[in-house]
Amino acid sequence: MEIPYALLPKGQSHVREFQHGQKHGLGTDTLANGDEYVGEFDHGIKQGQGTFTFGEGEFEGEKFVGEFKDEKWWNGTVYDREENALETYSEGKPR
Repeated sequence: MEIPYALLPKGQSHVREFQHGQKHGLGTDTLANGDEYVGEFDHGIKQGQGTFTFGEGEFEGEKFVGEFKDEKWWNGTVYDREENALETYSEGKPR
């Protein structure tokens, strides 16, 4: 595990582990609009368990909690701002 300085687009940050210059292991990614992903990365992509929370905009405060596969919502649940379940995903498809 290495934790070096990383060059990311303006307004973005990644806190935690890097391997060979890529996000790897557990981490937090924050975009300029406030979107935030907290969870597992595998060689630069969202892969494994995590939570994606929307920042500014129409869906602000809503989140997906569950498994990510190749950057996609795979198995999990979408919640509104009040933590009410809105939709579930199974193998990458809404149910």
